Amino acid sequence: MAQPLDVDWKVLRYSDATADLMENGFNQVTETSEGQSRALRISFSLGSSEYATMLIRELTKTDSTIDSQINMQNKAADEIAEQAAAETAELAGGVDDAIVDDDVAAASLTPEKTEKEVFESIEH
Repeated sequence: MAQPLDVDWKVLRYSDATADLMENGFNQVTETSEGQSRALRISFSLGSSEYATMLIRELTKTDSTIDSQINMQNKAADEIAEQAAAETAELAGGVDDAIVDDDVAAASLTPEKTEKEVFESIEH
């Protein structure tokens, strides 16, 4: 099993959820000691054919099986559809029966449905 090199981490406290938590050359980190939210900033080096996503999954003990990934994607699609429905209802002046694009809401992946099939179903 490969080991990451140059591992460094820091717990950041912050108040503004929209603020950058990483220095990118343009913005400075707006870290506060009283912030009510916390973030973990990790830096590390990996060798060739080693992937940061897998390291993060190992650190967070996230399941990386295809079924787990499909479930996470379906949950995200459902949340996006709910948000779109709420925004559509708000734009329609509070009309209860807002029109939502059913193709997008129904475009969830299943083990039997490939990503290509999902995109083709949206296009038609």
